[in-house]
Amino acid sequence: DARNNMFNPLTIAYEVGERILPANLIDKVEYDYAIRKQAHADAKTALRGQIDDAKERAKRKLGEAFDERDYPTADEIVGKFTMSLTYRHLPETKGLYIVGLSDERNQEVQDDMQQEVTDRLADAVDSIRERVVDVVGHLAEVASKYHYDKDGKVQGRFKDTTVTKVTDLGKILDDLNITDCPRIAKASAELKAKLSTITPDGIKNSAGERQRVAAEAKSIVNNLEGLYA
Repeated sequence: DARNNMFNPLTIAYEVGERILPANLIDKVEYDYAIRKQAHADAKTALRGQIDDAKERAKRKLGEAFDERDYPTADEIVGKFTMSLTYRHLPETKGLYIVGLSDERNQEVQDDMQQEVTDRLADAVDSIRERVVDVVGHLAEVASKYHYDKDGKVQGRFKDTTVTKVTDLGKILDDLNITDCPRIAKASAELKAKLSTITPDGIKNSAGERQRVAAEAKSIVNNLEGLYA
């Protein structure tokens, strides 16, 4: 839950095990993380009790055949479950100097490191564009397909999170646009202007709203990727 529903949506993919956290979102991440950290601690406490209960049942069932050494301790089991949040800066290249290398070679090393960072940031921005296309494109699809058939039954049901993911993304997209990509900036402005107040019920209860939302969502995706004609 912490990784998939809180941390990942507020951060940008960088490399395996690490993500970029925009400075403007640090307070929100740390607040949400603290809530989940407490839930994690409570779950470990509950697990410890379940382990003790299971051992007691084993003692009653096995009698003299029960051997405490056959079972891991509660500390050993609970200790397998950890949760942490750590920070580090993006690699700094300016001022880097490796003793024993010529000035020319040192400059080459700096340039190579800087290029790697630049390439990774470009990939990070690409992942944000892909996220917008995926989230907003899915909204366009469900808004287009949702309808009532001739018998009055709903067709094309969708989860409320399909809508809330779009509105939530619109609130933080400017912060995620770490390289000031103009296409992402435009998408952010359009999300705020056209889709910031949409609701699941509003889409479900109004054919006109569904048509508007589908058209606006397709337009935003088209401006980013040209997926819709």
